Amino acid sequence: MKHLLDNIVWHALSGPQLRFSAGADDAKRYATGFSPIVGFADPANPNFDALRPHFDTRELTELTTTIATYNLVSRFLEAMKIDHE
Repeated sequence: MKHLLDNIVWHALSGPQLRFSAGADDAKRYATGFSPIVGFADPANPNFDALRPHFDTRELTELTTTIATYNLVSRFLEAMKIDHE
């Protein structure tokens, strides 16, 4: 990682906002009651199993759907050569 902003959620959850996080050494989420935002130490190899005890079924479904939707939109924009700015 070359810059703090390269993995901003992980750096927040494992640093200044650690007291608001739940999870493992390589995967964290904001604690229950906060937004279900997650961060991984290695985003290229996310450890979702480490987060399973910290999410109920509904939250896991919402998280999976959100990630899938983001990937869909991102790939569509790339394929159509649409600049995000």
